[in-house]
Amino acid sequence: SADGINITETSSRDVVFSSILELISEKPIFGYGLFHIDDNQHAPHNIILEILIDGGMVYLFFWIIILTLFYRKFKRILRQDSVNILLIPICVLPFVELQFSGSYFTSSLFWFIIVYVFNFKAKKKLMIPDPK
Repeated sequence: SADGINITETSSRDVVFSSILELISEKPIFGYGLFHIDDNQHAPHNIILEILIDGGMVYLFFWIIILTLFYRKFKRILRQDSVNILLIPICVLPFVELQFSGSYFTSSLFWFIIVYVFNFKAKKKLMIPDPK
């Protein structure tokens, strides 16, 4: 609006986020456990908030380690096989989408790219002997 950003016009996300943050503050270390959300009304629709509510700081630390390993392996894949540069948009899309909607549990593209990167085996270069 002319007065700035009106947080009340955000599809009631301000109410959902405040209730989610309140729940996170009640159990910040271990969270409430996976699959604790029974209805879509309390789903945070944000991967970071969802991880925090599912498993707290312990689970967030786990995902930081997984995503760091994912990033390192993905960089190695790009150095070894430049064709995989086409994966960058496919890789970025689920991470951006999960910041605003959905759940990482049900995002097939999120799980596909993680499994693909961790299971990627680089082709060994053939050493052709010198004909001399």
